[in-house]
Amino acid sequence: MKRAPRSRQRHDLYAKYHDYDSEISDLLGECGIKIMPSPTDLAQQLLWYYFVGMVISRVGSVVLEPILQWVKFVPKGDYPAFLRASKVDEKLEVMIEVLNTFRTMASAFLMLLIGVFLAWVSGHLGITVEWRERLALLALLILFLASYRKQSAYVKNRIIHHGGGDQ
Repeated sequence: MKRAPRSRQRHDLYAKYHDYDSEISDLLGECGIKIMPSPTDLAQQLLWYYFVGMVISRVGSVVLEPILQWVKFVPKGDYPAFLRASKVDEKLEVMIEVLNTFRTMASAFLMLLIGVFLAWVSGHLGITVEWRERLALLALLILFLASYRKQSAYVKNRIIHHGGGDQ
């Protein structure tokens, strides 16, 4: 059986996922969620998906994780104990990555539910697209400032753990 040229294979693969992306965009549009049209250039798409993935991950880390710890769904970890254990157990790093993947997936579904709800509410309240965009930018600013703060605390705790900085 003769295979299609590699450039044709890439085009078929791109078309398959581009159509799939369009279907998701159409579904979200029917729910009232229209953040921005999907980019058509592959490089733009990669950048866009990277950014969306980063936002979903940050929501999981900065919003979902503290809520789940507050309601005692997951226990709060002891960071110095984690640092000590990670020196002895090499599989711990992989387990943390898997744990973070599940948190990110939960965050994605949570964001989808919240997005559908907010689209419905803003439609009923008559909030314009311009104001939705402004509120989204403000939410992103707050999210990334909180992420910066959380990461700064991790760096400080790691420095203290290794005997540097303020005790």
